[in-house]
Amino acid sequence: MPNIDLIPVRNQAQMKAFVEVPWQVYSKDPNWVPPIKSSVARLLQPGEHPFWRSARRELFLAKRGSMRW
Repeated sequence: MPNIDLIPVRNQAQMKAFVEVPWQVYSKDPNWVPPIKSSVARLLQPGEHPFWRSARRELFLAKRGSMRW
């Protein structure tokens, strides 16, 4: 089994992949109600939500194998 690499989210392609993770994880769950992707992305952007006035964040993707962003 390949190792899992943790990659910090640094560009738009990685941010898109980060936002789309729940759709990959929960897509077959009939009880899952997906949020609007643009709303999720906006909430994660520093400066777009009041929470970011006093908080910091670091986003990571877990990568196994030859996945690319």
